[in-house]
Amino acid sequence: MDVRRRGVIVGVDRCPRDPSIEDLRFAERDAQAVYDALTDPATGTFEPAEVRLLLGEAATVPAVKRALREAALAAEPSDVLFVYYAGHGILPTWHPHGDPYLATSDLERTALRDNPDAGLRMGFLRRDVFEVSPGVSFLVLDCCHAGGYLDGTRGSPQRTLRNAFDEMYARELSRHSALLACPADARAREREKLRHGVFTYYLLEGLGGKAAGPEGHVTFGELATYVAHQDITPTPGQFVNGWGPTTVLTRPRVRLAPMHPPIAAPALTISPCRNPLDPYTGSLVELLDRMFRSGHPVPGTDAERLALLRYATEATGAARVEFSDDDHYRVRAASGDVDAKALSGALSQMGAKMLHQRRSALGYVSLEEDVRDVLAVPLYHGETTDALVLVDPARAFLDVDEPFAAVLHAAWQVAAWADPLLAEVRVLTSLRESFGRMPLTLYHRCFQAYQQLLSSVVMAFEPIVSLSTNPNAIGVCGWEALARRNESARSAPIELLDMARPWGDQFLIERDSVLARHAIRGYLRAHTAARSNQAPLPLSINVAVRSLLSDAYADALRLAIQEAGFRRGTVTLEISEQDPIAPAPDEQWLPNTLDFFRERLVALAQRLHVNFAVDDFGVGHASLDRLSNLTLTQIKVDRAILAHELALEELALVVKIAEHALHQGAAARSVVVEGVDGSSKVTLKQIFDTGIHVVQGYITGVPASPALGTLDPSVRDDLANQLRG
Repeated sequence: MDVRRRGVIVGVDRCPRDPSIEDLRFAERDAQAVYDALTDPATGTFEPAEVRLLLGEAATVPAVKRALREAALAAEPSDVLFVYYAGHGILPTWHPHGDPYLATSDLERTALRDNPDAGLRMGFLRRDVFEVSPGVSFLVLDCCHAGGYLDGTRGSPQRTLRNAFDEMYARELSRHSALLACPADARAREREKLRHGVFTYYLLEGLGGKAAGPEGHVTFGELATYVAHQDITPTPGQFVNGWGPTTVLTRPRVRLAPMHPPIAAPALTISPCRNPLDPYTGSLVELLDRMFRSGHPVPGTDAERLALLRYATEATGAARVEFSDDDHYRVRAASGDVDAKALSGALSQMGAKMLHQRRSALGYVSLEEDVRDVLAVPLYHGETTDALVLVDPARAFLDVDEPFAAVLHAAWQVAAWADPLLAEVRVLTSLRESFGRMPLTLYHRCFQAYQQLLSSVVMAFEPIVSLSTNPNAIGVCGWEALARRNESARSAPIELLDMARPWGDQFLIERDSVLARHAIRGYLRAHTAARSNQAPLPLSINVAVRSLLSDAYADALRLAIQEAGFRRGTVTLEISEQDPIAPAPDEQWLPNTLDFFRERLVALAQRLHVNFAVDDFGVGHASLDRLSNLTLTQIKVDRAILAHELALEELALVVKIAEHALHQGAAARSVVVEGVDGSSKVTLKQIFDTGIHVVQGYITGVPASPALGTLDPSVRDDLANQLRG
């Protein structure tokens, strides 16, 4: 689809209605020069008819706002909006943290106090222009601080115009990039020798070719990097997101000679090694926005998924293609312009590669001059190979290469399109699993989305039941908190919970902290609703090994227990079987691993007054070492053991280990068998006869629920009868 580049260029030297504002000499000249560079017939990428140039008296508040709104509202998702301003910036004196203003030719500062919208506020630019425009947008400001020290900004004497601009961009817009320059005081940063403002001088030099990449093109990202390395104090602020690194502004035919003497090499700087995905962060963010945050209808069929992916990648066509041999393929579903005959050459060759070199590449691309670009991403391998094929996707996305193909592959596999946030986290997690360390922008984006997902999780409570041959002695002796996606769900959101693991400690700790708070608060509500006169029974909560090492998790748990008013020992933490008890590669546990971890549990028990249990013994990392070496009050045996040929011997061994610990002076350990139901090979009586008198599962007749259920007398009678044989 066509990409239209729209621009609004503003330059203001004088504000005649406010004589206290010093005149500038080159702001209007700067704006004219930027306009000329962008619309140059040979090197510019903007059509003059699509760019509004407002200089001097023409740059009034109504005129500038109208030009900005018209450009934003007319933009399509594939369009580019470029806004440049040269002039004075104003900080409001009546509001210590208010929006800064850009001075127009009709500015009257005295009028702004009573009518704040009488000027051109940064808030207007953000809310009513850049947030409205569906495409990629850029803002370049070359500002002086009008009034400077005279503003005396009430309540915040250290706040500068630069601070105010930075605050405006503290919450970044994914499709928007900015380059902001302003001195800390009131002095105009203009030079007679340069005949320009200093910042714009370097900006023009970059547009003219000094910032050009290997292909001779100047992108916004390259321009920002070039300007940042010049001798400008303070350094201009950069907020390069969206397609900033890839959107071309000018195409100089040759590199220009320097317009000034070379600057001395900067002082030694040390920076971390750059992530290989960093150059593509903006494009990946844009792709994710289009897939999951555009408000596009939720896809159900293959054709609808193809339509969404075509929209997200700006492709002219998208198809699911089945390749059966070197020369045969079949289009199974399509959206948009997919001419199989016209693409036959590319598709045949791609099919041969996918069939003969399976899993050797995440995607295959055919790029030819004056011919349609084609990308194929393998989806399934079998006797045939299915692939997602895109025709003419945006070149900016093709430049992303394998990560682009990985996102498309993960997006196609997503089964949760009805929940866009969950789908996005799934795709980001797949990217993490494929490429390892992620750019910080994507890492924080996923973390924030994961926090939102966790906030909606509810907790259900499954009873832990003590057994007896006397039905009157059978009863609930505790509850386990189980996560549910919503109140009607009957099973755990395994995918959501497991998503934390590839991301590491911060995600795991956040997950376990949120679930612990939800569990304790939900349990308190359920106990209150049950109108029980007794103190709450013990509550078991699952936790990862890495969370137990975190003081942040301990603090969150302590606060939740205090708020609930639980007595000591009410909460039992079940140590997940999915985690090894072992240090991370960059850690050292002294004097040895088990002693270190055991001492950590003792410290937590003393501080939080909680108990510990081994969860799901018999699977994962829940081994005999854990039973023998940790200070526990409970051993939870996984139902998988009940399917073993030697199940009774294994259960008897667990009981013996629990009794041995008691004989050695440790606290009593109860043994609980989880997941018991009528289909188990081992009967309830056999379990009882091994010395295990506590079970958890469907056999109790009380399903997990946000409310605390009770055992029906008939269930107690049935359980007692089973135990008597």
